[in-house]
Amino acid sequence: MEAITIPVIVDENRRVVLKLPDSTPIGLADLEIVVHPKADTANGAKEPRTRGPNPATEAARIKLAAAGILSTDIHAPIGMAPPSDEEIERLGQLPAGARPSEELIDEDRGLY
Repeated sequence: MEAITIPVIVDENRRVVLKLPDSTPIGLADLEIVVHPKADTANGAKEPRTRGPNPATEAARIKLAAAGILSTDIHAPIGMAPPSDEEIERLGQLPAGARPSEELIDEDRGLY
């Protein structure tokens, strides 16, 4: 896979026009947009970076939607009460006697 970086400016109509280099292969490609934070002209500081969506998750979401299998209309059953704080806390805990989560992660990923 070959990555090509072309600096662009998004105009007030949220439009970008690209001219790819002649060496760009013809065929299927992915276009990724990375928006840079604006510079503060008063002191040169940049806006704080906020954590955006995971690109891999967004790519999977696009593929699922294109295949018609992305579920976007999920609702709780009628009459179901939201979980209590205690129920939510219990869901985030391993059962008694379970192996520590760090051990499970190391087993899954392997040691670094």
